[in-house]
Amino acid sequence: MTIRGGASLAMFIRRDVLRAIVDHATRHAPDECCGLLLGRHETIDEAVETANLRRSPTAYLIDP
Repeated sequence: MTIRGGASLAMFIRRDVLRAIVDHATRHAPDECCGLLLGRHETIDEAVETANLRRSPTAYLIDP
């Protein structure tokens, strides 16, 4: 991704966090899964699962 001024922006997701995201998606397939990605600067350190109130393969609504 490129931001204004031509600077590049990259996000890094820790391998264990990526594995947790894939596991979450696999458990909820074929429905959309929802969650929050937490981190600082350009590194994602944690994935927090949230409920998808729609329980749909094509839509989602995150539980507030």
